[in-house]
Amino acid sequence: MRDHGGMIRPASAAHIATLSLSTSTLVCVMCTSAHASGSASTLEPAGVKPFRYEPSAADPAGFPTLAQSESSTSETTAIPQSAMSPRIGAADSTDFEVIGSAASDFDGVTLGIVDAGVTWYVAEGVGFGVFAEGLYASLGDGAGDGDSWGGGGGALVRWHFVREETWTVFAEAGCGVVVSSEAIPDRGTTTNFTPRVNIGASFALSPTSDLLVRAGWFHMSNAQTGQENDGVDAASIGIGLSFAF
Repeated sequence: MRDHGGMIRPASAAHIATLSLSTSTLVCVMCTSAHASGSASTLEPAGVKPFRYEPSAADPAGFPTLAQSESSTSETTAIPQSAMSPRIGAADSTDFEVIGSAASDFDGVTLGIVDAGVTWYVAEGVGFGVFAEGLYASLGDGAGDGDSWGGGGGALVRWHFVREETWTVFAEAGCGVVVSSEAIPDRGTTTNFTPRVNIGASFALSPTSDLLVRAGWFHMSNAQTGQENDGVDAASIGIGLSFAF
C-alpha cells in the first residue's frame, strides 16, 4: 500500500486474508455454475425431453401391457369348443340304454325287439355292454303260423370311431340267446342264438342323455343244436335313449 508520502507500505495480514477468501469464493461460484450448466446440457440437450415410462401412453404396436399379456396367455391356453370330447363314450363312464328295434327277413318273418342294458366304456370310445332282450315274432305261412313271444339276453362291444362334441358314429357287434314260445322260424327251434352287427349314431339331448339310432343285420338260428337249422337273416333298424349314471 502507498502512504500519503508516496512510500509503499506492506499490506497487513488481515487485508491479505480477506482478499484471498474473496478470490476463492468467486472461483468456486464460477466453477459450480459452469459444472451445473454443462451437466444440464449433457443430460438434457436442447429440444430433447428425458425418457419417462408411461404405460398408458405406450404404443399398441409396441410392447404388450400386462393386461394384453394375460389376455394372450388365456387365448393360447383355452381349449377350442370343437376339440372337447363328447360325454358318451368317455373312458370309465357307464350308460343305461333302452333301444327298440324292428327287423324283417322279407320272407314272412317280422321281429320286434326291445333291449335294455348297461354299457361300460373301458377306454375312450370303446365300450362293453350286457343287455336283457324281449322279442315278438310275427311268423309267415307254414306249420308254425302265428305269433311268438320270447326273451333272453346277451353282450356286445361298441366302438365310437367318430366322436364330436354333440354327436358320434359307432359300430357294434354282439350276440345273445333267446327262448321263444314258438319255433322261429317255423321249421326252427324255440331256443336260438342272436348274433347282430350294427352301425349307428348318437346325438346329445342333455349333459346326461343321448338319442341312439342304429341299423344293421340281425340273425337267429339254433347253431346246429336242433334237427333243422332254418335261421332268420333280417335287416334291422332301431332307436333308443342312453342315460349316464
